[in-house]
Amino acid sequence: NGVPSRSSSAKVTVRVLDANDNDPIFQNIPYSFEIQENQPPHTLVGVVSATDKDETNQLIYFLDATSQYFTINAESGEVLSSRQLDREEIEQHSLKVIVSDQGQPPRTSRVDVKIRISDVNDNHPRFDNQGVFTADIRENQPVGTLVAQISARDSDQGENSTITYGFYEPATNHDTAMFNLNAMTGRIT
Repeated sequence: NGVPSRSSSAKVTVRVLDANDNDPIFQNIPYSFEIQENQPPHTLVGVVSATDKDETNQLIYFLDATSQYFTINAESGEVLSSRQLDREEIEQHSLKVIVSDQGQPPRTSRVDVKIRISDVNDNHPRFDNQGVFTADIRENQPVGTLVAQISARDSDQGENSTITYGFYEPATNHDTAMFNLNAMTGRIT
């Protein structure tokens, strides 16, 4: 204001501080992992991952509920088995994972994680009737007459549960030569 007018300038820096206003976001949702049964405890099942647009981007992962079967690494998001898993006991597990940022107040997100336990051939076939089958047949029956039907089960899955029947023949036993055993059906004729 004066005559002549004079001016001066100043450098003003305005720094916009980040507010913790964004929830962490999980990548690749929903998560679905698979692990073979009978693996040792602490086997890596899979990794969940999240990002946060806020500056406070250190994220902590944890399970929504305590699990006797799985744990999660709080920093890396690695899901690990807590014990040896058995597909015949539980074929699929469902978990909820929570991720939390370190802002004030902390913000969280949840994600569903499905874990399928795949089968390995770890069970023996078991004969029905405790493995005792008795059959009576009249003499002079034509070849191909049904003598007995044996059956067995295997609690494994898929090809691992396929049963093939056969006679156990000690070298000195010729009785089995009089009969035919269908390897697929267990029919003795």
